[in-house]
Amino acid sequence: MRRQADKQTNPLEHENISKSRISKGFTLAEVLLVITIIGVIASLTIPDLITNIIDQQYAAKLKKTFSVLSNATIQVKEDNGGTLVGLPVIGWSNYSLISYYYTYLNIIKQCTHPNTKGNCWHKDYEYYLYDGTPTTTPISPIGVILADGAFVIFRDVSTTCTNGNMQSSTCDFVEVDVNGFKSPNTYGKDIFSFFILKDRIVPRGMQGDYMPECTDGTDNWCPAHILLNN
Repeated sequence: MRRQADKQTNPLEHENISKSRISKGFTLAEVLLVITIIGVIASLTIPDLITNIIDQQYAAKLKKTFSVLSNATIQVKEDNGGTLVGLPVIGWSNYSLISYYYTYLNIIKQCTHPNTKGNCWHKDYEYYLYDGTPTTTPISPIGVILADGAFVIFRDVSTTCTNGNMQSSTCDFVEVDVNGFKSPNTYGKDIFSFFILKDRIVPRGMQGDYMPECTDGTDNWCPAHILLNN
């Protein structure tokens, strides 16, 4: 009987243990404070995280589109004896330089002057500079939509590739929107520009570009910073 009594829990001791456990828990006020702190931290960090993820997606699409155009440029150059100089370019007609790219691009839609805007490119003032200012394309260019939804437009510059840009060797000026009509339709985010030289295509902002500024968050045009620095 004595041993059984020894095994029984003292009621006072049990009460002390319970109080000790309760004292180690959180009060409602403390829980609410923690939740508030977590909410504040989340509100500060999650938007930046989402923005970074989206930027990385645009960067990946830019790299893909640039690779596609680079490979096509190589093929067109080889077809013309190793140079893009001298290819017949007749104004803004179907004989634009872009017509030589048709064979080497996976195209789902072609647009010619004056039907490119609103079909294969944005209408005037429905796309934006990096700072949010609405902008326009002075002349309706020749454009295509690639199979992945990217827009590509060519602005014919010089059949002799002697335009003043990129050390006087520019044949054509190309712009792309990597996700088509989907927002944000903004230069430096999903819209980027390239120069076609006599032997290659380069992103705007490379050395020799007449608009060389290429720092993160300050340039409306340049994809070179993204391609070179991710």
